[in-house]
Amino acid sequence: MSASAGGCEGAWSPILAAGPQSTLSGVLAGVVFAGTVVVLSTIPLSGRRHVPTLPQRSYALQLLSSTFIIFALDSYFASVTAGELSCNRANAESLLSGGVLGTGASLLLAALGWLVVTYFDHSHDVRVVLGYMIVGIWIVIISMLTISAVNVGDAILAGRHHEFVNIAPWPLAALMVVAVTAVALRSRGISDDRLRKPVKLAALTALAAAISSALFTGIASAFSASAWQHPDAAVLDILIIVSMMVPGAALVISVPAAIGAISRSRDAKMLIQTDPIKPVSGKPDPDPHTVELPTQ
Repeated sequence: MSASAGGCEGAWSPILAAGPQSTLSGVLAGVVFAGTVVVLSTIPLSGRRHVPTLPQRSYALQLLSSTFIIFALDSYFASVTAGELSCNRANAESLLSGGVLGTGASLLLAALGWLVVTYFDHSHDVRVVLGYMIVGIWIVIISMLTISAVNVGDAILAGRHHEFVNIAPWPLAALMVVAVTAVALRSRGISDDRLRKPVKLAALTALAAAISSALFTGIASAFSASAWQHPDAAVLDILIIVSMMVPGAALVISVPAAIGAISRSRDAKMLIQTDPIKPVSGKPDPDPHTVELPTQ
């Protein structure tokens, strides 16, 4: 690819890729907003008479709200990268905004799990499919964070050799895999009531991680194009660590919230049921399509 194609030489241009990434994040934000509308507009069984309040609706709403903000942030910062003229600076910004996208994806999985199993269906088959989806996307997130760190580091170095760029991302990825696996095994079978703190922590941590990555993206874009021509190796080291560890920490902390949704018991309470709701009088509501015949 020539220098005229997005201002970058080589086989990849983060400037050209930023526009589609911004669109993707915007679309995902719209999907999350639709899920939020479902939670807010649907009257759960726990909101009706004589039924105790259940926490699942709060879990879905917390996760969806944070996810919406995260995707909106990523869409904005990716659009900033789309207008870049400095290739190295665009590489740094895309690496950090990719972490924001990964953070949103990990939280979206947890939110989707709670939305499905508490509002629609929590049968064994559905939870198995959700489990495969969640684990698969976790693998994709860790892989993309690692590959992006290596490739962007090599691109910014522009022929210079630096061992940290080629070595450090792989141990960090292995650390994330071990942490996610350990937390997932410990989170199986936790009751819904005991997930209040993990779900809240997952939503707040993911939001903080996305804001932190966005702040680092702003700092990277504040430096001039000349400063990014031959950046110091220490700057690149910090960039790689932040781009992997910040979304990685959010991913690990979101694991209990996701596992809690797919490992809940089959007889766990649902938020929507088809049973007729009795009014205060204790008598069922009359069927409007039923005509009473007069008795003799």
